[in-house]
Amino acid sequence: LLRQRDCPRSRKCGCMEQQRRRPWDARESEPIGFFATALSTDNCLFGPCSLVKFIHQVQLALSGAEISLTAPLSTRGSIKAGAVYMHDMFQLYHFENKLFVMSLTGKEIKEELEESYGRWFNQMKKPTDHLLLLKDNKPLNYIFNFDSAAGIKYCVNVKNPKGSRVRIISMEDGTPFSFQKRYRVAVNSYRANGGGELLTRGSKIEKKELKKRIQWRSLFDLRYYIIKYIKAQKTVQLTQGNNWWVEPKGWAIPAQKRDSQLLNRGYNRE
Repeated sequence: LLRQRDCPRSRKCGCMEQQRRRPWDARESEPIGFFATALSTDNCLFGPCSLVKFIHQVQLALSGAEISLTAPLSTRGSIKAGAVYMHDMFQLYHFENKLFVMSLTGKEIKEELEESYGRWFNQMKKPTDHLLLLKDNKPLNYIFNFDSAAGIKYCVNVKNPKGSRVRIISMEDGTPFSFQKRYRVAVNSYRANGGGELLTRGSKIEKKELKKRIQWRSLFDLRYYIIKYIKAQKTVQLTQGNNWWVEPKGWAIPAQKRDSQLLNRGYNRE
């Protein structure tokens, strides 16, 4: 992965904050690295997508956290396989969020996800219902509050009401997940400071308590460290497989096709 001086866990130099040169000082005509596969937010509203998986991958690698929480920033982002350039970084991650590590219990992680998926998915009471919560053929709520997780394996049952949809099966490596255990969780600064209320309304953590849960924070924005990660990897390979899914699939897959058509109509009106 990254060299020791680029890693927040390094004691030798006091972590990544020592790297004070911003990487976009380089010529934009020079590639900063390569992607083995294309990245896209296609289908990011219906399950794992490659671009969000990449953000999870970076957050886990850079922070040393056990679990990552992040949301799609757009439904129309894409980067082709092959050479990646500096200007692609602003499409890949266009907010100025920093990277934080928080201490959260397994129960708080589960409740954060319940709040996220409660805003994201409709409760399907019959096969012909919408899968997504929609208004005027667009998501009812802001998609940057649609957090998913990496580092754990789980499913989302859309037949269940809000608050009882997420079933966490295990850690992603197959080891047990515990509601009582405290985990190191990678999140962006917006979420760590209570943005979207997923941690306050969902996990029931008082806003004044959030600062006490922060174990580490980056000096620069996440885009800076994404660039460092790509440069260190040279050719980025995405982790294989999906760690979460929507069920029952017999209802969710046909509903996804119907809702995708509605979303296309809604966005095409813009």
